[in-house]
Amino acid sequence: MLQKHTKIAIVGGGPGGLTLARLLQLKDARYRYMKETATKMPGCRELP
Repeated sequence: MLQKHTKIAIVGGGPGGLTLARLLQLKDARYRYMKETATKMPGCRELP
């Protein structure tokens, strides 16, 4: 059971990350998906 103010971050879009995102979605849980890139693009900033 998820608490109302639980913060969940998913890092990576591999099979595990996408499966977790789908399971959380089925439970109406809020989460943030972040993808790490190998190279940073000019002008891009990191998420806080």
